[in-house]
Amino acid sequence: MMNAATGPGVASNAGHASGLVRQLIAGAEKVAASRLWILALFTLFYVVPTVRLTRIKLFWDDEFFTLYLSRIPSWTILLQALATGADQHPPTFYYLTHSITQVLGTSHVTLRVTAIAGFWLLCVCLYEIVRSLTTPLWGVVAMLFPLTTNFYYYATEARGYGLVAGFAGLAVLCWLEVSRSRRRRLYLPLLAFSLAAAVASHYYAGLIVLCLGLGELARTMLQRKIDWAVWTAFGFTGLPV
Repeated sequence: MMNAATGPGVASNAGHASGLVRQLIAGAEKVAASRLWILALFTLFYVVPTVRLTRIKLFWDDEFFTLYLSRIPSWTILLQALATGADQHPPTFYYLTHSITQVLGTSHVTLRVTAIAGFWLLCVCLYEIVRSLTTPLWGVVAMLFPLTTNFYYYATEARGYGLVAGFAGLAVLCWLEVSRSRRRRLYLPLLAFSLAAAVASHYYAGLIVLCLGLGELARTMLQRKIDWAVWTAFGFTGLPV
């Protein structure tokens, strides 16, 4: 005798639920495949709460270095201050922050605009990287993943680490695209720019090229051919130094 737990009604409900799940997944995949929609939704989902958080988050010791050094109006005086060991960030980071505050004013938010933008760039690059390797839906998962980690802290830190993360993500994306021979005229200059910009945000970002260099070395060994254009792009890492 068939009981209620195994009756046709339960089987029918399970079938409907399974069909609904499939429809939801299909809908999510359709939205995830649209770069425009994903970019707009993620930007809204990320920027609004992050800006609100930066408004109420107080500055701490390191951020005061950014505050005071970015107030220096002269490039020469800034270089002199950094030469005394005032801080270890490159002058370009402070000059960029200074330029932003000149236009938008000085506040908890404007001093952290670079961090917010850099972290956003990292997430977008992760979406593109994982999307190209798997599916758009998994790309969205990769895009959202940094928001669930402690690393999200650097999206609200008035230092260069958010920018480093963003440019590092861009460098990896560009190197992958170049290695697949996709739009090399676009991605080779972007690779050079992203590496130089990362080091211009923090000197330790030069370590990024070591990781990419190992990957390119493996690619060279597999193809038995040196891609001189890629190694030339890697050379731009030392430009800000």
